Amino acid sequence: MEIKNAEKGEKSSHASNGSHQFLNAREQIEAGHFPYVYLDPFSGIGGWYLRLVPYPDDPTLIIPVISSNSKPRLRYHVMFYSELSGSSFGKGLLERDDPIRGKPIRIADLKDELVIDYGLHIDAYYDSDGLWKFCLDAQVFEDPCRNYNHPQIRKIHDISLFRIDNEACAQIVHGVRIKLNLMDLPSCLKYAHECNKLTVKRYCERHLIEEGSLNVDPLYFALTFKTDKFLAEILKREKTSKNLMTHLKLVDVDGLTGEIMKQCVKFFLFR
Repeated sequence: MEIKNAEKGEKSSHASNGSHQFLNAREQIEAGHFPYVYLDPFSGIGGWYLRLVPYPDDPTLIIPVISSNSKPRLRYHVMFYSELSGSSFGKGLLERDDPIRGKPIRIADLKDELVIDYGLHIDAYYDSDGLWKFCLDAQVFEDPCRNYNHPQIRKIHDISLFRIDNEACAQIVHGVRIKLNLMDLPSCLKYAHECNKLTVKRYCERHLIEEGSLNVDPLYFALTFKTDKFLAEILKREKTSKNLMTHLKLVDVDGLTGEIMKQCVKFFLFR
């Protein structure tokens, strides 16, 4: 983990998720008991705790650490602050058993109480399907921690997209090539169409062609969401023009794209 330290006593300007007061910290540590407290979930990942642990190779020091019993694999930014050690902040890759460490504190400097401020922002996480995914929780982007977001996300991020409850669409628009199933495809394509995300539409369209079937009317679906390549594949299987004529009466023909109209005209003339 890359760590940067502020001057002692200088509080970090970075966003803080919370603060905890360890009572009788010195007494407990000198007795060999290293206190901890469980924390609320960060971005949907639970099992987190804040703990004071011995500093490796130096029994006169302790360090605050944040870890999770769920053993996640993720990329993060972190901040710690105490009056005794000042601020430390950094970023890194958390492997399953690694704790996130703060700046050392001298045990001899401890008083009856030790207050630790902490902030943790998760940039991305390794999902159970074997893909790295961006952490796109809407609350994260509303938080001052948004300054930590991956540069690519900051560059192309559209906050309106994340007010739409469609995780798949949000991941794809930021470059994650997730596998979509037939249950996900219609809703993902619908949101991409509403948000005018052409790259997501093309991605969904390719999956539609590969899957070859839908649990909705494919012709109406193609005309409604203006997926011209998917429409071309459907029309290859149509034997008469009657079905297409019926569906064209159900949609706004004036709103169809030039490519969609070209596919329809081609079908009527050369089927």
